[in-house]
Amino acid sequence: MPYTTGAIYNPSTVPTAAGQILVVCINDSANLTANIELEVFQWGVADGPRTPLGHNLIALPPQAVQSFTYPLNAAVYYEVQMDYFSATSAVVNVFGLDAVGGVVQRVLQWEMSQIDRLTNLP
Repeated sequence: MPYTTGAIYNPSTVPTAAGQILVVCINDSANLTANIELEVFQWGVADGPRTPLGHNLIALPPQAVQSFTYPLNAAVYYEVQMDYFSATSAVVNVFGLDAVGGVVQRVLQWEMSQIDRLTNLP
């Protein structure tokens, strides 16, 4: 089942605005590979269209961790969608990072919302 963080508000007028997104994927399975799909979006204006920032398909070996960083460009909102296949022990967490790499926002997998499908990319 796919999940989404939903639109995460990222006000650029405050010093704690996220300048990049860190997505950390963990495969806690002892013997199964996790196939994970990530889609990352941002909105430049509150009522504008969302722009794709990244799309990754990964095969994460058992007991492995892999992270991805996506730069934000004056994003008012951002969103991460994810789905995983072949393993039920996969965990994906999302962190908004400030200019010096400090965590200013976070969404753990259990806080994400289930969705019917990932967004179709053009």
